[in-house]
Amino acid sequence: MKTLHLHFLFIAPLLVFIACAPDNEGLNTIDVPNPIPNAIYYNYNILYNDSGLTQVKMTGKILEQYGGDKENHAFDNMKDSVHLWFYDENMIVQSELLADRATRDRATGFMEAFDNVIVYNEKGEKLETDHLIWNEKEERISTEDSVTITKKGQIIKGKGLVSDKNFINYEIKNVSGVINVKKENEQTDQ
Repeated sequence: MKTLHLHFLFIAPLLVFIACAPDNEGLNTIDVPNPIPNAIYYNYNILYNDSGLTQVKMTGKILEQYGGDKENHAFDNMKDSVHLWFYDENMIVQSELLADRATRDRATGFMEAFDNVIVYNEKGEKLETDHLIWNEKEERISTEDSVTITKKGQIIKGKGLVSDKNFINYEIKNVSGVINVKKENEQTDQ
């Protein structure tokens, strides 16, 4: 019994000493990412409808959804590719948007696409940039970054662009060059 009391007398002060150590020095900590997604989807396929009509179809590899709070809006984080199709009222594709990644603020309706962003319209024209903003409510896309537009017979380069969501009516803010392109089988007049 005396041995038990001696052990207790030795261990009790040791526990008090450890418990009172400043800032838990020497302990390993785990960093938890902030915020943590509420849901993660793989190989997702989402349809956005209005009045029973599909307006947009979105697919991709990884979708993380984050809930909002008083200080932050709820948002979606699309990783490792995102592909959107914009439809008219007859379910005909008007334009497509592809990007390596994107984020979407669910409260404001703004989606930002990043890295290798490409938009195709129904006329076969192609827009390339590294950053593009889609404003769902105003149904327009825009960027302040460099853009390249490829269309029949021309490549147009510039900085900054504003367009409707279907990339039909667009304006390049600062055109820096226009390159006329001929197909190999076209002959020049002499």
